[in-house]
Formats: sequence, C-alpha cells, structure tokens
Amino acid sequence: MEHNMELQTILQEQNQPLLNKFLGDLQPFDIAEMVSALNSEEQMNLFLLVPASLGAEILEYLDPEQQYKILLRINEQSKSDLINEMSSDTIVNLFLSVHANQGKKLLGYLPESYREKIHHLMNYEPNTAGRLATIDYVAARIHWTVEQTIRHIRKVGQEAEIVSYIYVLGRNGDLVGVVSLKDIILAEAGTILEEIVQGEPVFVSVDVFSIISR
Repeated sequence: MEHNMELQTILQEQNQPLLNKFLGDLQPFDIAEMVSALNSEEQMNLFLLVPASLGAEILEYLDPEQQYKILLRINEQSKSDLINEMSSDTIVNLFLSVHANQGKKLLGYLPESYREKIHHLMNYEPNTAGRLATIDYVAARIHWTVEQTIRHIRKVGQEAEIVSYIYVLGRNGDLVGVVSLKDIILAEAGTILEEIVQGEPVFVSVDVFSIISR
C-alpha cells in the first residue's frame, strides 16, 4: 500500500527521474500489479513516462481489456511505440479480444510486413500451436561464423522475444536446428554454426492443440 501511494505521488507530479529510480528494482510483473490499482490518469502518466520497452513488458501482465483501455488513453506516438514493442502473442490476444474495428485500427500501427505475420497467427484456432507461436525470434544461417551471428544478434536481438536459442536455417531457408546463446558465446569467433548446431528439430503441426488447454 505504501509503495502504491508513493507511485501515485510520483505520477501526479510527473517526475520522470524519480519514477525511474522507483521502478529500477521492480520487475514488470510487480509494476503491473501496482498499475491495476492506479486511476486512469495515473496509468496514462506511467506509460507516457516509462520507456516503450518497459511499458510493453508491463502490458504483458495485464488482461486485454486493461491493455486496450491504456492504449486508448495515450497519444498516437506513444501508442505506436508500445504496440511495436509488444510480443506477437500478446498482440494477437489483444486484437482478438477487442471489437474487429478496434483491432483493425490498432493493427494499423504495425509495419505492413509485421502486420501480415500477425494476421497469419490470428487465423489459427485458439490454444493451438499456431496461435501460441511467436514470430519474435532470432534466426541465423548455417554457414555463418560465430562472429557474424553475434553481430546479427546485437542488431536484431532487442526486437526478439526469444534470444536464449538461435534458430539455424539451411541455405534454402529451412530450419535445420538450434544453437544456444551460451554455446555461441563460448565458441571461437571463426567457428561455423554448422559445427555447433543441435540438429533434428522437433516440429509440431500448427493445428495441434496445446496440452495446457485440455
């Protein structure tokens, strides 16, 4: 309760340096719990003041109705920044939880190429592997060196939801295996991914229902 009151005071004053210090040691899940206790104006101030990357992480732990209400209140630029930082599965759940017209409007904040991928995920049945899948991952080519792969991770890793494993693609773009980030870091810079990739990837049909849903 004391923490909530302190956060409310900071947000009412719109004190960004103090807010950064206050949130510094908290996890997004803890912040999300506090967000639920804030009024509409305080919630809006929070998401306007925090970096979009942190804001998106906080939204992950709120239900779609809360997510939509918050996005509805903030300005266009902040709304666009937040939506583009959200993971693909969170975006899909949000868009499918609101009215079709509202979802279509929110979809417009995404780049066209990403929009098409989200549309694709939305077409799968609820709780199937296709619906639960993410498109936010890092992929590398099997003939790349470790040095090339690390440069690639640094370039695109911030956009990815999964970076603990890198998906390795063959010369034709087919998935041939995965390699852990740990193995990449420990390998010599000139090592070819083909030498350290873990082959025989396990495939699941996109229309298979999740065990969790049963």
